[in-house]
This record gives sequence, C-alpha cells and structure tokens, in this order.
Amino acid sequence: MDRLCVRTFLLMFTVGVVIKSSTQDTEVEPTVPATVEASLGSPAAINCTFQINATHLIMNWFFSQTSCNGSKKIEIHDERYNLERGDTWSSLTIKKVVSDDSGWYFCEVIQESPTLKHYLSNGSHLIILNFNSPLSIKPTRVIVKSATQDTDQPLIPATVEACSGSSATINCTFQINASYSIVNWYFSETPDHSSESKKIEIHDERYHQEKRETWSSLTIKEVLSNVSGWYFCQVIQHIPQLRQYHSNGSHLIIIDVGLLIPETVKACLGSPAVIKCTYQITASHLRQSWYFSQAPDFSGSKKLEVHDERYHLEKGDTWSSLTIKKVVSDDSGWYFCEVTEHIPQLKHYRSNGSHLIIIKVYQDRYSTDACVPSESFCTVSESPSSVTPTWLIWTGSVLGCAVLAIAMAIIWSTRRRAP
Repeated sequence: MDRLCVRTFLLMFTVGVVIKSSTQDTEVEPTVPATVEASLGSPAAINCTFQINATHLIMNWFFSQTSCNGSKKIEIHDERYNLERGDTWSSLTIKKVVSDDSGWYFCEVIQESPTLKHYLSNGSHLIILNFNSPLSIKPTRVIVKSATQDTDQPLIPATVEACSGSSATINCTFQINASYSIVNWYFSETPDHSSESKKIEIHDERYHQEKRETWSSLTIKEVLSNVSGWYFCQVIQHIPQLRQYHSNGSHLIIIDVGLLIPETVKACLGSPAVIKCTYQITASHLRQSWYFSQAPDFSGSKKLEVHDERYHLEKGDTWSSLTIKKVVSDDSGWYFCEVTEHIPQLKHYRSNGSHLIIIKVYQDRYSTDACVPSESFCTVSESPSSVTPTWLIWTGSVLGCAVLAIAMAIIWSTRRRAP
C-alpha cells in the first residue's frame, strides 16, 4: 500500500512539473490599445494584458515622443504616474496629462523563469485633445511655423519629419460645428494647393485615414522618397449650407537612415567572404537579419538563420556583418540586410542587394603549395586544363637554350675544319 501511494505521488508530481514547465514556456504577447485619447489636465490610463501566470515576471513601461528617437523608461517612483499590475495585466496611469505626454507608450514583460526572455508590445499612441487651444496635433517631430488663422480654417502642423521606411501621421483639427462633414486629404509636390494637387483616396492601401467630430488624421504607412511633399486637409460642411474649408500645407520632410551595403563583393572558392551593413538608426531596441536570394529581387529571398554553422553574424550599435566561413558555388547571389525597430513603433528597414561574385581558383596539381584564398591569387579560368604548369615553362626554356648551344657548337666546329 505504501509503495502504491509513493508511486501515485511521484506520478502526480511529475505531471505537475510538466504542466508548470509548459505554462512557463507559453509565449507572452503583451497587448495595448493602438490609440488612447485624453484631454489636457485629465488623467489617462493605458492597460497592457498578456497570457501568462505573472508569478515570475517584471513589468516595465517605456515612452517615446517621436518615431525617430529612442524610448525612455518610466520609473516607478515618478510621481506623475501610477503603475499597477495583476497576474495577467499591467496599467499605466498619467495622473494629469500635459502636452509633453503626447507620444507612444510601450509595455515590456520580462520572464525570469525558467529562462530569461523579453517581450515588447506595440506602441499605444496617446492623442491629446486640447479644446482650449487652436492647435492639437498627434505626436510627431513637428515645428509649427504658422501664425494665427481663421477659426473656421482647419489646422495642421506646418512641418512633419519622418524617418525613411517608417510611418508618418499628420493630424488636422477644426472647430466647425457640423454633424455631417466630409474630410478629404490632398497631396502636392509644391506648397500651393492648386489643380495639380492629387486627392488621396480612402481605399489607397498606402494610407490610413481616421475621422472624429473635430479632427482627422492621415497616416502614411511606409515613408518613401516619393511621398515627400505638402499635404492639405479639406473639410466639407453640408448642413445648414454647403461650405468648404481648406488648411495650409503640411510639409513632410523625410530623414534618410539609409542602410549602406557594398554593391558587389568578390570571393574565391573555399575562402571566407564578409559583407558589412551600416545604418544611422539610433533606436535602442533593434534586430538585425540577413536574407539571401539567387536573383536581385528581395521577393524570393530566404532568411539566414543565426544557428547555421556556415555563417557567422556580428552586430554593433550602427552596423551588422555577415561572414560566409567557406564559400561554395551555391553561395553566389544577392544578400540583403534588414533592421527591425521595435520602439517606439514596429518598423522595418531593408538594404539593397549585395552581389556576391565567386571567382574560381585552380591550384597547380604539380605544386605542393596551398591555395591562398585572396583575390590577388584568384585566376578566372573556364577549366583546369587551360592553366599551363609552371614547371613545364621552365623545362621548355632550359631545353631550348641547350638545343641552341649545341647547334652553335656544331656550326663553329664545321667552320673550323673547312680549308
């Protein structure tokens, strides 16, 4: 009976350990609201939820005011905030919202047991609604240069800066008391809102438009060189009578954080090859990845895994390098560097392709010297038979000199015998 009890206890203990281990290994997925709105002077609460037992978890909150700068950790002892947490949630409360609180907030979950893991949520965008001020904008790197305007004229920031490859949001506010109003957005390559301005359609997948009673926002999902220009907000009022209101232009300036990678890299068969990628992104949470394709296009590329023993990956604050330890013929192709930024927003930056050209090297089979893997030694050849051995050249030279010497000796001897 005692043995049966012991076996039953051991079985239950084993099952409990397995269940606990599987529970702890569950992926944490912190979730925060995409947008939170609050008025100046009022409190604002942002909730973060996740699917794990929070016995051995650490919760942190981060704040970033722009889409180009790094984030800042919110300290627990800061009296402006109130932090609470439960087993599967954490909340951040801003006690009294001020204009500097406008930006993106991120929830971080750190799992300490059984292994150390870090999980980050997407950014929660805090939009401050200022009903006492004529200007209310979503947080971007904005320089307001416009003076006082007509109260019925829609207001937008004069300048918005965004990193290349990231997203950009332009907010338009208005004080038109109209229940039924239509908001349109226009783009122009010049500061003038003329007939050359192009209307941005709602179904255009490159943009995302939102509208409320007193504001509208336009989000450019991926900032590219062709989206640089001026954006205009138009408000159409239908009731009690038809009226149209136009804002001034908001100039979108693109900050280039270009990923630099060599256009061409040459390497000999059997030698190592190094491809280095540099960038100007100063965010704190970056992830570097490398991709390979046999064509210049990234569409059919394959991600290179970190644990692949054929490669060696290194990274620094502003660079990443890929080393192919021993080049084989299948390594010929295009390599792409990708940098992923997690805070303040999830963004992907990708380089152009770096073409790896493999140079075939044939070693002299009659020589005992090892093949030196350097470009200066590399000899491009279609087949080994086209390479003339060095010893054969020297042997031919010696035999030629010997034949010439014998011929001269015979001629000299013949002339001496003649009468």
